[in-house]
Amino acid sequence: MEDIEYVGVNELKDSDKADLEKLCAEYYGKVKRKIKNITHLKIHVKDHGKGGKSKFSIHVHVSAPTRFFESTASDWDFARTLHMAFNEVEKQIEHAFHDDTKFYEHKK
Repeated sequence: MEDIEYVGVNELKDSDKADLEKLCAEYYGKVKRKIKNITHLKIHVKDHGKGGKSKFSIHVHVSAPTRFFESTASDWDFARTLHMAFNEVEKQIEHAFHDDTKFYEHKK
């Protein structure tokens, strides 16, 4: 997980930092299995709250040698926002590397 760069995590609460570490470790493994050669993963966290309840914006940027994938999500719950951002990146990766072999096997 040395390829992960965190931006803006200093303003997060300790519980959110723990969630960030846990979820990034989980999703890093998933993304690495799909791309195989990640060169860089950047997580940019922005806390829009000043006091009471906070709204979070999370920007995920995954770089590979030939292309990059990025997504942004915003929500009031930190963990849900992180899940949404990573799920969108996973969808983009699956779409980019989609293999139509099942379609052609069905046509034979």
